[in-house]
Formats: sequence, structure tokens, C-alpha cells
Amino acid sequence: MITRRNVVTALLTAGFAPWTVAEAAAPSARQTELFAAWHRARRLGAPLLVLVVPDGEASWVRGEAVGGALCEAGPGLIRRLAGYAPACATRDDLRLLGAEVEEDTWFVILDGSVPVHVTLLPPPSGSDDPIDQVAHLLLRHLPEQPPRIAARAEWVDERIPGSYWAYATGCGANVEGLDDGYGYLCGMGSIPERGARFLAFYVSELDE
Repeated sequence: MITRRNVVTALLTAGFAPWTVAEAAAPSARQTELFAAWHRARRLGAPLLVLVVPDGEASWVRGEAVGGALCEAGPGLIRRLAGYAPACATRDDLRLLGAEVEEDTWFVILDGSVPVHVTLLPPPSGSDDPIDQVAHLLLRHLPEQPPRIAARAEWVDERIPGSYWAYATGCGANVEGLDDGYGYLCGMGSIPERGARFLAFYVSELDE
């Protein structure tokens, strides 16, 4: 089990400066998961691919677009993702690992060095559906790496560190593995099947 004490010990062992570790001494649950994901990626010899969590309403758009792209991922994208350990984190979370990213950044790649080397991917663009934009972005700009993980299990089937999978209906959304629900009013709108399973970021368990 990953605890806050484990996180501090792992960061010190990895060579992070004491003042950086001190800032991480009381991390939120999401920050703890980010540190654990980075440490695991380092042990696997894999880069960590982080989906950057934006503030406010933008988090819904991003969660639906990326969640949809992952759920629909074909063999080519799954092979590409097999070279990367997954995580989701806010810009503030990433700063605790020494990673500074711009506000419009969607994805960053962190290596296992200390200080962490950060590679930014360009944001999705074009006139396609946002789900297709994300898939095209990852296929075009995510560098190929030797496979390190079971990609479909870790990127699609299981919970990605720093997020929860949720499933939307016209009356609300259920968070997989939790009893929490998101509060639409019943009848506010219909949710298309495409993108109905999405990544939820602001779940209370992650901010404790």
C-alpha cells in the first residue's frame, strides 16, 4: 500500500532535494498517486505519460475527450501506449516533481531523472470530434517506446492514477468503484453513447 511516508522515502531515495520533499510531506491523495506512478515508471524503465487536469468546466471536456479516445483505442494506439505508465495530475501536482507546464498543455512525458525532464505534447487541434483529435494527437506525436505495460488493462480497464472512470447518462454519472455520483438533473440532456464513459478528476477521494 502506498502511504505518504512511502512517498517521502521514495523521493529522498530518488535524489530529490530535501526542500522539494518537504513540500510533498503532506500531499493530497492525487499527489500521492502521482508520486507513486512516477516511482513505479522509474522502476519499470518507462516514461510516465501524464494527462494534465485543467480547472473548472474544462476538466469535463478533457475527461470526455481523452476517456473516449482511450475507450475506442485501436491496436495502433494501444501499442503506442504500452510504452508509457499512466497518470493524471494538475499543474500544481506536477510542480511538486519540478515539472512546469503551460496552461493549455494536455499531455506531458516525464522521465525518471532527477530533476525530472519534461517533454510537452502539442494540444489537440483540428475540426474533428474531440475524441478523434486526441487519438490523432497521440498517434502522431507520442514517441514510440519499447512495451513496458499491459496497455489496455492499465489505460482502459483499470483506474488511471489521479482519476476515476465514470459513466454518464442523461440523469447523472456513476463513478466506477465508488458510490459518488455527479449531479445532472434528470432530463437535462441526452448523453451520446460515444464518450459516455469518461475520466472524472474532481472526485473527493483524490483531494483528501
